[in-house]
Amino acid sequence: MFVVPSWLFILLSLGLQAALCHSLKLNISQVTECEPVFVSFRGQFNSSLQQVPLSLQIFPFNSTPSLIPLPSYTANSTGVNVTFLPIPANTEFVATLASPSGIISVVSDVFEVSAGSPSNTACLPRTTFTPSFEIQNPANLSQCEDFTVSYSGQSPPVVELFNPRGHAYTLNLTSSAKNTATYNLAAIRQSQIMLSFISTDGVQNQTSSLLTGDAFSSTSCFPQSNKTDQNTSKSKSDTPKSSISKGTIIGLSVGLGAVALLAIPMVWLVVRERRRRRRIATSVDFDGSQMERQPSSYIPAIEKKGPSPPPPFFGYPGYTEGQYVKDPVYVSEKYSPTIRSK
Repeated sequence: MFVVPSWLFILLSLGLQAALCHSLKLNISQVTECEPVFVSFRGQFNSSLQQVPLSLQIFPFNSTPSLIPLPSYTANSTGVNVTFLPIPANTEFVATLASPSGIISVVSDVFEVSAGSPSNTACLPRTTFTPSFEIQNPANLSQCEDFTVSYSGQSPPVVELFNPRGHAYTLNLTSSAKNTATYNLAAIRQSQIMLSFISTDGVQNQTSSLLTGDAFSSTSCFPQSNKTDQNTSKSKSDTPKSSISKGTIIGLSVGLGAVALLAIPMVWLVVRERRRRRRIATSVDFDGSQMERQPSSYIPAIEKKGPSPPPPFFGYPGYTEGQYVKDPVYVSEKYSPTIRSK
């Protein structure tokens, strides 16, 4: 598998300053053989692409790439529907967005085409794939090492490297002979790559399988931080680098120091407060008997009250001043001429 000490050095050495501007990413929904799919975009299109025809590049592994034109409104949308992808079932592929000037998005993740139910192969091309390019010793690919490609045309192909969920760029041609060409694999170890062979004399374009390389290889194709001593630089490049960078170590040291500086005064304040409370508790002479209420010698005077006044008198029932009542109830029989004895 193909990694390098510093991502910045890798990108500078590969001439990928422009690739860093590719913030546009794409995703493809469930892909079924010869059925519609939805391609979604995440990120923003450059304003210069509003009036430029865009296309979807499909790169099935170890096969022939395809180019699908997209609608004119693509740059103003978050996704488009594609009628089908001309890829057979059980085939893995990656995809990118492209304009006439080149690739404008990050390489997609690896997708696989599933078989339909029932099976539908009407959209697949009828031509048979015949390889025109072949990598010699693909199992021995190494970072910063040369590899040889055999071709059947008149001139060597242009070789582009695609890193899934990464960037795509062109590899340097170091030498060529009759039907063979040598390229430098300026790739990142401990990652997977795919190579695309673009014919320069009319031969059908082709892709490689998903390749991996060794975990320990030279970094001579990347810039070194110190080139004053070539031998020292070479020995350092062959030595496995620590997975923790110097910046990370410095950051951890500063963070731990800050935590220690904050912890010391906090511990001191806690100890000081405990001592203060202990000193107050031991200096106070507490007498629980003082909390009880003492009996008082004061006896309040009792005020003597007189008898209650008689109730008010409003006269006898039936009596009205200036008149008299005939045969009142309290008159005896002998004083009442109207009462007869029985």
